Amino acid sequence: MSVTQSSTQKTIPILYDPVHNIHDVGTFEKTERAENIFQRLSTDERYHVVSSFVKDMNHITAIHEKDYVDYLRLACEDLQADQIHRCEIVAYDRAKQRKPKSIKAQIGWYCYETTTGICKGTYEASVASAFVALSGASLLRGSNSVEDRGEHDLVYSICRPPGHHATSSRFGGFCYLNNAALAAHYLTRSKPDDRNGEKRRVAVLDIDYHGGNGTQEIFYDRDDVFVVSIHGDPDIWLGELYFWGYSDEIGEGPGKGFNLNLPVDPQDHGAVVDYKAYEGYLDRAIKAIREFSPEFLVISFGVDTSVHDPLGIFAMQNEDYHKIGSRVRETLKVPTLVVQEGGYHPHLGECAHQLLQGLSK
Repeated sequence: MSVTQSSTQKTIPILYDPVHNIHDVGTFEKTERAENIFQRLSTDERYHVVSSFVKDMNHITAIHEKDYVDYLRLACEDLQADQIHRCEIVAYDRAKQRKPKSIKAQIGWYCYETTTGICKGTYEASVASAFVALSGASLLRGSNSVEDRGEHDLVYSICRPPGHHATSSRFGGFCYLNNAALAAHYLTRSKPDDRNGEKRRVAVLDIDYHGGNGTQEIFYDRDDVFVVSIHGDPDIWLGELYFWGYSDEIGEGPGKGFNLNLPVDPQDHGAVVDYKAYEGYLDRAIKAIREFSPEFLVISFGVDTSVHDPLGIFAMQNEDYHKIGSRVRETLKVPTLVVQEGGYHPHLGECAHQLLQGLSK
């Protein structure tokens, strides 16, 4: 199927940009991830493909510090000029160091861990991924956005690189710009009818295996975005969880009570976190979101909770994502944007299809 800007009402719009292919740093986060999803959905008559149309950098710098965004651009330009594909990282402790003057040396200032790396295509692909999320948000019914495209109750943005580990000023966890946070912030400021400029309430439900530490950091002192995350318990070693995601992290200042972490310890479930074990956490998340009463929902969709995933140790089957989608839809009934996060196995497309069908019926 060709990439179009269809307004078909009976099918689910999927946002996609092939620019993601120029970002390849040799990790689990490969170009094949997005292509797997796109090929599964774009040939299915239940979906139609939409090209990005929200392309304003001001939306990005509304969430991310400008000097950080400038650094990503300059660093990738530097790699291109030197004909270097990828730059290795030595991370700094910002509390004990000063920011280096050299662009090359600054990589450790702007990255909080050493597995991610950047390449000459990282900035362009990350911006394209952000625009995929923002355009998806603009398509949601009731958004009344400047672009005036809001006409759907369910939209899926195939974002690559992913974003939920990117903080306001640092990258890590294969993430550079926080796509879900950008979409959520955009929706809080979409034009409400007769609201006198009052911000709209948005919930973010993060169901990636790893906690969305970047999303938490960005909204930690805000009460207009309720962030809920179900993830592996950071108190035990479950892969790189970035030392965020504890249950006592509930927000601060105006945001106190608007951050909910639901960490899952597999040992509490006989070492197997299948859907039966997961369901209780999902119900708690949905109940809390329903009480918040959002006007929009953004789902950070990680498929590394799958039994097939090499990084996560949960045991979801493909069809379990349909159950997750159905449970969310039946209870919340709000316009929903699904933003792709993690997942590193060949079943990504089918899992995405299952979630979307559960959300749509």
